[in-house]
Amino acid sequence: MKTLIEKIVSDSGVREAVTQQSFLWFFHIYFAHYVTHSTASFHKEIFDVAQQADIPLSVILAFRGSGKSSIISMAYPLWAMLGSQQKKFVLLVGRTQQQAYQHLKNIKAEIETNEVLMHDYGQVLQTNELGQKALTFPKIKARIQAVSMEQSIRGIRHLATRPDLIICDDIEDLASVRFREQRDKTYNWLTGEILPAGDINTKVVIIGNLLHDDSLVRRFEKKIELGEMSGLVRRYPFLTDVGEALWAGKFPDDESIQAHKQKVGNHIAWEREYLLNLVPDDYQLVQADWFKSYRFWDDYGDLTRSNDATFKISIGVDLAISQRDTADYTTIVPVLAVWRPVDGSRVKRRDYYIGSDRTLDVYVLPQVINKRMTFLETKEKIKEIVDWCERYLDKTPTVQVESVGYQQSMIEVLEEDGIKVEGMKTHGQDKRARLASVSHLIENGQVWLPSDGSNIEELIEQVVGLGKESHDDLADALVYALKGIGKKPVRFMYAII
Repeated sequence: MKTLIEKIVSDSGVREAVTQQSFLWFFHIYFAHYVTHSTASFHKEIFDVAQQADIPLSVILAFRGSGKSSIISMAYPLWAMLGSQQKKFVLLVGRTQQQAYQHLKNIKAEIETNEVLMHDYGQVLQTNELGQKALTFPKIKARIQAVSMEQSIRGIRHLATRPDLIICDDIEDLASVRFREQRDKTYNWLTGEILPAGDINTKVVIIGNLLHDDSLVRRFEKKIELGEMSGLVRRYPFLTDVGEALWAGKFPDDESIQAHKQKVGNHIAWEREYLLNLVPDDYQLVQADWFKSYRFWDDYGDLTRSNDATFKISIGVDLAISQRDTADYTTIVPVLAVWRPVDGSRVKRRDYYIGSDRTLDVYVLPQVINKRMTFLETKEKIKEIVDWCERYLDKTPTVQVESVGYQQSMIEVLEEDGIKVEGMKTHGQDKRARLASVSHLIENGQVWLPSDGSNIEELIEQVVGLGKESHDDLADALVYALKGIGKKPVRFMYAII
């Protein structure tokens, strides 16, 4: 009696029946020339995720060379049409036209040269359009089309069908995630142009690598984790938690792992694209996980109630008067500095200056501003934040404004309105040097960010990505605020004895 494998090999009817129900079998039969090493468990998970029709959105992060593109971008569109899902309009989405068309070219090559596939499905896969942009299959009324960010696809259809399968493969690269504007552009294009092109039963699969903490895949990952979107996320790094290769069939031992690591030859690329770790570049002064988090509206009462602590509110302002779309933003970052006696010390009332026996914590207040404003709008916003600090914290802040050029006039008008303001001199330091002078506070875990504040993610991005992000105005305002804390000695009414 023939085994199932023998029947699959000898009987095209059995072969078709099995492969139409199983994407895993479809790949291993018709794309066996891609199976050069034993299939890993994570590959089987990817096949399963693709096969489940009731998952509306899947985000798959897998190490470079994992085979994810061969499975999802080349074989899956064909199985989705020929198998049980019976998809009629597949969109292959790439960042550039060349990338998108290459995915289509790979499918076309299989249709033209894959003997087993054409033996079983040749009549079905006859196409009247073997062009660069699309493949149309009249007998099954199906179509695979490649699109990129350079194209508008609003209202796109194939016959009466809107796209019912959308596959996005590496639609980001290191250049496209460098600046927030570019990351926003990619996200807005996908959510505003590509995803709405589908219908209620459209399945979306996004595959890629982890290139930035604010990248497209990370944004979707966060939304899915928070329950803001329905879907699932799968991460497949090169190594397991115990240091073994996830694809043991290809990398069976430590020697093969180290050989591949040496072949990559770049530590940052290895961490980022193989281990799926976000790592700082050599230029980076501050790491995101150095910041601590608190909830202002839950904690502000405790912050200001202590009788044995001393406080100062410093508001850093970085002015940008132009309102052109390409101009910098005016930014305002208020911080509350709290000096507390060290644990276990006795406190006695007397004059005392900042010393080693006081601990300092700096709480960025939630009223962080990042906006293009006129001179008068900026003045009114500063006054509004000063009033807010006096109302909620019962303390009068000091505003820090760089005393150079036109910014000196802001100092003058604020003083006329009775606002405490100090001119901030940079002494010729560039932005990196200024951040370096206060980065120890962040590294020591003394700077707290409000999880319930505005523009906090942008603040982190600009501080962490100083020199790489196109805007750095929030980073400057934070530096001014932190420098303003220690511009003058703070006299305490309590001392440690």
